Amino acid sequence: MTRKAKKKVAEVDMHMPPQLQPLAVAIETLKPDPMNARAHDRRNLDAVKQSLQQFGWRNLIVVQASDMTIVAGHARVQAARELGWTHVPALLVSEERAKSIAFAIADNRTAELATWDLDNLSEALALVGIDDVPGFTAAEIESMLATPLLGSADETTVQSLNDQGQKSMVARNSTAVLRVQVPRTKETEARAALQAAVAALGGTVL
Repeated sequence: MTRKAKKKVAEVDMHMPPQLQPLAVAIETLKPDPMNARAHDRRNLDAVKQSLQQFGWRNLIVVQASDMTIVAGHARVQAARELGWTHVPALLVSEERAKSIAFAIADNRTAELATWDLDNLSEALALVGIDDVPGFTAAEIESMLATPLLGSADETTVQSLNDQGQKSMVARNSTAVLRVQVPRTKETEARAALQAAVAALGGTVL
């Protein structure tokens, strides 16, 4: 084995668990999709880089086998390249161009449609610490989890809604935001009660 080949193997071993190493492909063989509809700004790429450095490779990118065009995973490939890594773990597929494009869009869109369970998020962050989770700032976490009261809103009503727990609702006026959790089966009644509590303040339930 040449010195260059040994270096590449060492880098693969360092960043990939053994289960993914047989699927490693060289970054230099990959081509970005010119029709990739997902943009990755500097903050996004830095968060992906931090995640890769912290956890290593945990999932595959998707690549069209015929010409090695990236189908899904552009940000991870770019982040790995910036880190100076030479290989990524890839699932090679052989399918029509239209299907690859459709999958790439669906892959990004389905992730966007997910929401946070704020109770579980709060508990999880308390367990691991904000500094160990790439992509968040302390201010963002505080904003997501905070439940400030709307002016002179009825605190009994607010507390009652919060205590019920599951479905997240947000009420807002010009000066503050209130987030409450209520059972999904009680969403209609809770929305009406919350709106009544903030209507006098010019607030709305989102």
